[in-house]
Amino acid sequence: MMRSAGRSRRSGRSSGILKAVLNQKQIAAYRKHPAFTDPRVSSSATRRTVPPDLWRLLEATPGLITWGILLGSAALSIFMPRWVAYAILMFDVYWLVKSVTLSGNLIRAYQHLRRDTRIDWSNRLKALERSIDSHAATLSRVIRRIDGGRTGIRKWLWLRRVDLTNRRLARDYRDLGIELAQVRTAIESDTPSPRASRIHHLVVVATYTEELETLRPSFQALVESTYDPKRMIIVLATEERDKRRAQANARVLKREFGSRFKKFIVTEHPSNITGEVKGKGSNINWAGRKAIAEIDKLGIPHEEVIVTTLDADHRPHPQYFAAVTYQYLLEPDRRHRSFQPTPLFHNNLWYTTAINRVLSTGSSFWHMIESTRPWRLRNFAAHSQGLQTVVDTDFWSIDTIVEDGQQYWRTYFRYDGRHFVQPVYVPVYQDAVLGDTYPGTLKEQYLQLRRWAYGASDFPYAVVNAWRNPRISLGNKLLQIGRFLEGHVTWAVAPILITFVGWFPIYLSPAFRETLFGQTLAPTASFILTLALVGIIVTILISLLLLPPKPPGYKERHRLLHVAQWVLMPVTTIIFSSLPAIESQTRLIFGRYLEFRVTRKRTKALRTLERRAKA
Repeated sequence: MMRSAGRSRRSGRSSGILKAVLNQKQIAAYRKHPAFTDPRVSSSATRRTVPPDLWRLLEATPGLITWGILLGSAALSIFMPRWVAYAILMFDVYWLVKSVTLSGNLIRAYQHLRRDTRIDWSNRLKALERSIDSHAATLSRVIRRIDGGRTGIRKWLWLRRVDLTNRRLARDYRDLGIELAQVRTAIESDTPSPRASRIHHLVVVATYTEELETLRPSFQALVESTYDPKRMIIVLATEERDKRRAQANARVLKREFGSRFKKFIVTEHPSNITGEVKGKGSNINWAGRKAIAEIDKLGIPHEEVIVTTLDADHRPHPQYFAAVTYQYLLEPDRRHRSFQPTPLFHNNLWYTTAINRVLSTGSSFWHMIESTRPWRLRNFAAHSQGLQTVVDTDFWSIDTIVEDGQQYWRTYFRYDGRHFVQPVYVPVYQDAVLGDTYPGTLKEQYLQLRRWAYGASDFPYAVVNAWRNPRISLGNKLLQIGRFLEGHVTWAVAPILITFVGWFPIYLSPAFRETLFGQTLAPTASFILTLALVGIIVTILISLLLLPPKPPGYKERHRLLHVAQWVLMPVTTIIFSSLPAIESQTRLIFGRYLEFRVTRKRTKALRTLERRAKA
């Protein structure tokens, strides 16, 4: 009775809020939209259920912590310089350990990427189609051929020797063992797996103001997939706000590529829907609802559809759809999974500025590193989920400009904490930022990173829903919220702490400067951070190994510039990492919210640069 009364009170309070802000027609539309009535999958609905002051406080929390660290370091350097100096050295040691650890993770990610892009995933799918038991037996035979059938201590000693003498063989051996375990788990699962030949892909390509020269290569990448394009349903999600250009692009793309797919759908998202934030999330939400009606007409079960969202410049590797299909089929708990490809900003990497190359490569490498720590992995840009999962989470967020990051939380809360993002070590290639002029390119880069950092706006949504959900363990909730907060605060403060704060006690406290500790602080901190440069060395080597083919007209000396450019890293991390994050968090403190804007990536500047290179 008490629970029923509580629900009644909440329902009455919700009705009062609706009547206060919406007319009757809008209320009817509001109630038909599950996202608005379920706070677990709607930031707007969550916000309406808590006092405004509490929401604003939570919004401001990441920024208050960031400014507290920065200003507190300066103030304490005056009054407690010795304790600040100890904290600085501890942070430098932490950064050294982290640099070495992340470098190891980057190497592992590169090795996974190189291995998985060479696998013929279509053959793996054919093996599953014939017989999953036979596929398991084949993998087992390959493993026995490698280890010679050794068991027990003999196998352990053999593997230690191989670790020392043939690291690649040891890695492949372990990866095959993991794959065999996945196949056996799928065999033993009570959840039946769909047949590989019945899996369809719904690919939603969002576009707004992009030109045909950006879209065409992305669609070309789709038709060049090793997965049968006739089992792909493509949705070109356009905006009414860009009607003329979108319709012209759609006509050309449909004429050139439409017959290659099972179905080619063009949607037009209306520009005046009440309660929506203008952005990619609202666009693909509308497109997804239109597409599911077509899928239902075709009679395709939702469990046999994998949904992938792409931006206009995204070009999936030919093996991506086959690889994600294979992982989807082997995962018994696929409903509670998201699948995250490796984003590589390589499409126009040779043409953009040195600063942008450093930032784009750094972004690619950070996501590669995160993929080796799947417990920290989040949805980013292009990602895949089962259609039933997308339906359960009411498609995508319509009330944020960072719909990819919030999709993680929507799925997490919808399934009471049972959500895991699974890395797929096959890339989706993306454009680096490229404007019409050098200053314009740098400005676009800053604005893009500011929007990414605006993901801190999810903090109140995550905290409120975590607090209210008793079905998620306290430890799990604290871990997820803590990682989220640590990530955004570190993003904002780490480069500044490393570069400047080490000098605060020396310059702000004359008395401390004269002590032995004060005179040795800077050399000691510099020595520790010099050791941390191992991370830069690894980054440079991996960047050269992953560098896309040199365009025609570019000399070999241009490759050397890809090494020299890394001297810009100390500057770029402050101006294009710390400052965008600080601005985003500061805007949340004062309630100055960002609106969605499309980052310029492929413009007439690219054509000009191509012509100059050939000349």
